Amino acid sequence: MPFKIFWRSRQLILIPVLLLSLFCSACNVSRSIAAERGFERVSLEFVDEYQLQQDEFEDTRIGGLSAIAYDPAYEPNLDGLDDHSVPATADQPRSFYFYTISDDRSDFAPARFYTLKIQFKGLGQDPTQRLDGVDDQEPSELGFEDIAVTGVTFLKNDHGDFYAPGTIDPEGLAISPRNTVFIASEGVSKDGVDPFVGEFELATGQLRQYLPLPQRFLTDPEQPGAQGVQNNLGFESLTLVKEASTDPFRVFVATENALFQDQNLPALANAPEDQPPEQADQLEQLEQLEQLEQLGQSEAQNSTDSEFNQTRLNSRFVHFGLGIGKPFLVSEHMYVLEPEPIDGGNGLVEMLALDHGGHFLSLERAYYIAENRLNGKIFQIAVGGANDVSSIDSLSGNLPNIQPIAKRLLFDLQDLGIRIDNVEGMTLGPKFADGSDSLILVSDDNFNDRQVTQFLLFKLKMS
Repeated sequence: MPFKIFWRSRQLILIPVLLLSLFCSACNVSRSIAAERGFERVSLEFVDEYQLQQDEFEDTRIGGLSAIAYDPAYEPNLDGLDDHSVPATADQPRSFYFYTISDDRSDFAPARFYTLKIQFKGLGQDPTQRLDGVDDQEPSELGFEDIAVTGVTFLKNDHGDFYAPGTIDPEGLAISPRNTVFIASEGVSKDGVDPFVGEFELATGQLRQYLPLPQRFLTDPEQPGAQGVQNNLGFESLTLVKEASTDPFRVFVATENALFQDQNLPALANAPEDQPPEQADQLEQLEQLEQLEQLGQSEAQNSTDSEFNQTRLNSRFVHFGLGIGKPFLVSEHMYVLEPEPIDGGNGLVEMLALDHGGHFLSLERAYYIAENRLNGKIFQIAVGGANDVSSIDSLSGNLPNIQPIAKRLLFDLQDLGIRIDNVEGMTLGPKFADGSDSLILVSDDNFNDRQVTQFLLFKLKMS
C-alpha cells in the first residue's frame, strides 16, 4: 500500500538514556568497560511530523532527499520578522535554513543539493532575552509550520561540468566552516563507478577537492565483487566536527554496510545474486504485497515476529583530518550493524557528531518486505574505546581482538505509532526555548509516488 501517515502526532514520547557508571577496578580495566564509559546522558522527545508537498523547483524534480544540514549562518534577503535574526514573540513561527542533498544520479536533473526554508513554531526563542510588554513568552505549540525548497545548487566536477548520469550517487552532506559543503557519493559499483568524498563550493557547487580514499574502498576492475563497497551500500553517512577557527577540522564518513571483503557470508544470502536489492527492487516487492493485501491478507504493520539474520555485518567508520596540508586519513573503526531481517535489509544511513569528544548519533534504516514497512533506529555511539582497523584488510570472520565502536539504542522510530518512510538524513537544528537542541530527520522517497518526503522533529537533551 502507499506509504501514508494516517495521523499527525504531537504526542511527546520521552526515552532517556541513563549515564553509564564510570567506576572500574584499578587493577582490571577491561576494554568493554572502557568502551562503555564514553556514553553521555542523552534523551529524545518526539515533537512533530511533516510531509513535503512541493515536488518541483526550477525545472528539477524534488525527491530522494538523503541528507540534511542546518546552516545557522545563512542570511536570506527577508523583510520583517520572518528573518530568524529578528526577535519575535514565542508563538510566532520563525524561519531557518537548511541544505539537503538529492540522491538523483543525474537522471532527472544534474546532481544537486537544495536550500530548504523551514518554519518552526516554538523554536529559535532565546530564553535569556525577554521581550518588553509580553507577559507570556512560552510557546503554546511546538512543531513544523511550513517547509519549502527555496534554492538549488548543481554539483560540478573538476572540469566545471555537471556530473554525467550514472557517475555519481550523492548520499551524505555536511557544511564546513570554510563556506564549502562535503558530499559523499556511494558510487555505482556494479558499473565500475567508485565512491568518493568531495569538497564543493557552497555557493556554486564547484568541486574543490576529493578526499583520499584507501584502495580497499574501491572496485578492482580485474576482480569485480572481490573488494570495495557493495552496490548501493557505499558511503551513505557523513558528518564533521568543526573547530572554533576555520582550520583544522575533522570529517567522518561510513559505509552503509560491509565492504565486499568484510562480509560474513551468507549475510546477504537472501539478496538477488551479487548485491542487495536496490530501492526500486524493494518497492516492486512491496507492490506485490499490496496486491495480496487487496485480496484480504493482513498488512502486519505492527508485527513483532520478524526473523533476523544473525550473521554479523560490519561497516567501516572513517576519520579524515583537514586543514594542515593535504587531507589525510586519521583512522578507521568497526561499526557493528544491527541484525538484518531475513526478508529485508539494514544499513547505517546517517551519523551526526555531537561534540569534539567522539560522541555521535547514528541512524540505521531497516526494511521488512513481508511486513511491508520501513523503520529507523537512532543510536548513541562512542568512538573513544574502538580500535583502529585501517591496517586490517578484512573484517570478516571472528575478530575477538578488535573492539568495535560502542553503541546504545536511543530511540526506535516504530514506537511513534506512525508510518515511517525511508529515513536517511539527520541534523541538529535551532534550539528550543528551554535551551535544548532540535533534531530533524528527513526521508528519501526514492522518487516514488507511493512514498513521501517525511520530516520528523525531536527535542534532544544532553547533560
